[in-house]
Amino acid sequence: LFTKYYFETEACYVFSDNYTRTLKAWLLNFQSRQQHLLDLGIEKNTIRSWVFFLSLAYACCSRGLVKVNQFTLVKNPS
Repeated sequence: LFTKYYFETEACYVFSDNYTRTLKAWLLNFQSRQQHLLDLGIEKNTIRSWVFFLSLAYACCSRGLVKVNQFTLVKNPS
């Protein structure tokens, strides 16, 4: 798909265990601030969805089921 639109990969950064630790920190921080989120008017369903998402992302990353990569793309003139 990228080459179809004249993009090339310039760099690829593979997130390591640091990303797993980041997800855990986000989850713990989010959980500790739930009352504040409710006070801001965030619905309980939204909070539950984010806790589920962060929990799932953390579980998958910590078990090596998911790898997170960041790609830098450059467009080639043609």
